Amino acid sequence: MRLSRAYDSVERLVETMGPIELNGVRADVIREAHSDAPKAKFIIHAGDLINHAQSDAEWGEWFGAGAWLNAMIPSVLVPGNHEMQKGADGKSVLSHHWRPQFTLPQDCPEGLEETCYALQYQDALIVSMNGNEKLEQQIEWLDVVLSKNKQRWVICNFHHPIFSTAKDRDNPKLRSLWKPILDKYRVDLVLQGHDHSYGRTGLDTPKANPETVGNGYRPSPALVYPSVGSVVAHELGPRDAMPSYVCVPNQGSQFLGSGYLSNACGPFPLGADPARSNFSVRDLNLPSGIDEKRFERRKAWKEMVDALAAEPADNPLGVEDYITTVYHLLGIDGAKSLMSPGDRPQPIVTNGKVVHGLLA
Repeated sequence: MRLSRAYDSVERLVETMGPIELNGVRADVIREAHSDAPKAKFIIHAGDLINHAQSDAEWGEWFGAGAWLNAMIPSVLVPGNHEMQKGADGKSVLSHHWRPQFTLPQDCPEGLEETCYALQYQDALIVSMNGNEKLEQQIEWLDVVLSKNKQRWVICNFHHPIFSTAKDRDNPKLRSLWKPILDKYRVDLVLQGHDHSYGRTGLDTPKANPETVGNGYRPSPALVYPSVGSVVAHELGPRDAMPSYVCVPNQGSQFLGSGYLSNACGPFPLGADPARSNFSVRDLNLPSGIDEKRFERRKAWKEMVDALAAEPADNPLGVEDYITTVYHLLGIDGAKSLMSPGDRPQPIVTNGKVVHGLLA
């Protein structure tokens, strides 16, 4: 996934990986994700990395599928139910592979080390929580973390969804405990997994489950339908660089939003009353201290730099080339293949070449 245009400050910040079965598909998916977002600074995993918590072979395949990506791009992980295993007393415990394999923050409620934590990147706060155990202990911790937050964006990540989009699945306890805190601080983005299905909501989520309708089916509260304006925006698109759907002065309800459509189909709220004498459209006024002449000069410089950087003048290089060069310095032929834990040949580096100019 990629964060929408509204999240400019964290755009291309993160790739998000949900549950993926370990039958060889994960390698294709994670590499395709990296190809789509090559500038991602880290990868968020929403749990269920493997199928059987204590399986050495499955953990080996998980690391093999990511290959050099796991070594180059940090992972921000939470355990899912498949990372839990029943102990001798019948209670679920975290896989004994988890903590030796991952080094994650430990500033969390006791007993949840490296499964519940918060970290900051630029102007984003990323909060990862453990939805498998000790749910009550995480409430106060989450409240304190969010009350002290000074970052512009807040992203939460845990495995079990607040609102399930799959039939006959629901997490009422987790919803009743955690959702009030998420609502209190109006968390910008909550990423979840578990259901092997897709759903999305806006910031204004239902306060309680809807009642069962006459046919006996209780509709999922995660399903929010798009407004007429968003449907028109989806079908017609912008015209002459103008927004195709505008709300005056603001979007007054979640039902005026884009629902399950892309945020690109959402409304452009003016943020002010056109009848006022000091009316101006947000984001179109120049910043304080910047006149039109200075703005045009900056714009010209940016266009010049963009044009120079659009294409390398000669000998374009990729990440694979630098990695191959490092392996060359270590006496390793990057073109060779190694056998994965699943007995499949995996190239050390794909399509990389030694950059001899760096060795001169």
